[in-house]
Amino acid sequence: MAANCTVRVEPMEGWPAIKMTWCAQVNSNDVHVAFETICAHVFAATRPIYVVVDITANPNFPIFETVVGALPIFKDPNLAAWLIVGSNSGAKAVEGLLSRVTGRSNVQWFDAESDALDYLAAIEKQAANL
Repeated sequence: MAANCTVRVEPMEGWPAIKMTWCAQVNSNDVHVAFETICAHVFAATRPIYVVVDITANPNFPIFETVVGALPIFKDPNLAAWLIVGSNSGAKAVEGLLSRVTGRSNVQWFDAESDALDYLAAIEKQAANL
């Protein structure tokens, strides 16, 4: 991955999750590459996984590219949920549009990454007790 990449995707060791981190100024091509990477992870997963999305840099979302990139993943059963850290109007617009189009609401919002990881740990603990 290029050092100047504006949207990064990386595995989260020890979690059934991958992390997507957005910079403030976003290159549309980086959005495309990031969603291709997420698709590969989700489609190859042997169990549902989470995508932790860090938007604390308050990115300038390219709405069209983000919706087109997220759509195939949003409705895939191997995607447990999007755990979004931070908030902005572009992200809320993307979520609303994807939820309406797919009929699926699988987004959780958090103020801090630690809150998202606490949520993920609680879900994993609950699943282990079943």
